Amino acid sequence: MEHDIQLAPEAIPLVTATDTVSLHQNFNSIKAISSEALFVKYLKPNKLDSLILMTNQIKQNNLVADFNGDGIEDIVLPVRNKRNNKAGLIFFHSLTDYYVIGLGIAGSALENIRYTKFEVDNSKIAYQTVIDTLTGDIIEPNQIKLINIALHMQEDEGTSGLLSWNGSKYIYIHTGD
Repeated sequence: MEHDIQLAPEAIPLVTATDTVSLHQNFNSIKAISSEALFVKYLKPNKLDSLILMTNQIKQNNLVADFNGDGIEDIVLPVRNKRNNKAGLIFFHSLTDYYVIGLGIAGSALENIRYTKFEVDNSKIAYQTVIDTLTGDIIEPNQIKLINIALHMQEDEGTSGLLSWNGSKYIYIHTGD
């Protein structure tokens, strides 16, 4: 099942990518950048700082990989909504081209990011957990071919899922119990 998980334009306007080169110039050292510096570099220019806080939900304050398959690494920042305290992630494809997941956004596949472990998943196939709506039992999983690298998310003791770029948006694939 696919869900459009971009932030509603009326809440935070989405703009087109114009600065991919400066975003990706120093990716080898980006993992060492402090949360405060990332906040200033990515959130403030997009006027996200009034709505969003950086969060320490995960030990690493960012994840880097080519999530959209354009040959250039992207950055994912864990964030929290100041108004409702719900967690989320922002995938930056450039300084101004970004996608928001979670944060309490109505209609998002993941309204609140409750996962605590995150890692890059290079698998080419995912197995989506399918639950029988009548019995609640897990039935044969759906096999999904992944076009791009995914972000694997997992709870300490519980469920897991993937976020993957399908060419136009991020989709959520539930892979755990």
